[in-house]
Amino acid sequence: MPLVSVCIPTYNRAEKLKRAIHAVMTGSYSNVEIVISDNASSDETAAVCEVLTKLDSRVKYFRHAENQGPTKNFEFARSKAN
Repeated sequence: MPLVSVCIPTYNRAEKLKRAIHAVMTGSYSNVEIVISDNASSDETAAVCEVLTKLDSRVKYFRHAENQGPTKNFEFARSKAN
């Protein structure tokens, strides 16, 4: 089964992020990696992602110190995918 990378650029969407990751993790295809690129969120996104990375090694979390804008944030996430 080939590896599928799910790239999630995010900004201040902690609750929606939890639902999206849960959907991927509980799907029928298990050979996935989830790459989260946090665009300097000011909500609970960092805390949510830190918990998720400890619970599942398929989750990779990267956080920008400053907002990069949506396009650069997505391109960054894509660059981290295997």
